[in-house]
Amino acid sequence: MRQKTEFQSLQKHVDTLIVLPCDNLCWEMEITEDFDPCFQMINEIMRSAIQGIYEPLTRRGRIGIEFSDYRTIFTQQGFAKLGIGWSNSGRLAAEMALNNQMGKELSPHSYWQNIFVNVTGGTELSMVDIAEAQKCVQNCYHDECNLVIGAPVNENLSNEIQVTVVVAGYEKI
Repeated sequence: MRQKTEFQSLQKHVDTLIVLPCDNLCWEMEITEDFDPCFQMINEIMRSAIQGIYEPLTRRGRIGIEFSDYRTIFTQQGFAKLGIGWSNSGRLAAEMALNNQMGKELSPHSYWQNIFVNVTGGTELSMVDIAEAQKCVQNCYHDECNLVIGAPVNENLSNEIQVTVVVAGYEKI
């Protein structure tokens, strides 16, 4: 109850609130392990999440995104969920993003209103990988949903594709 009240007070100051449940962030860590590796993992996940959202706007790539695309997806949308997946295939990375522990509620639903997808890869990122990732996400939403997809190139990624999926507007408060 307190958490919902805190979210509602934050909601007054933001268009969309992406919630990353803390209890899901260390799903791979053993309970008995030291806190430092867990916090390092959380920092890496948070860095990847933020980078996955802003990179299509700031990096050149196969498919660019404009600021108006962000407005379409994120303006006045209530809560949002985020998932990240890594693989050597666009389809597998998208499946991981849709099924990962952070966004475990990021399963196909008819009430998805806006979806942001970022498919980032190295210089070898192909349109086939992008299309496979898009198709995987496309199978999870209804026809009236807004979908924005970006595909920046990150020269530091070699034979790896990162897919970030943000579902916004599924619960407005």
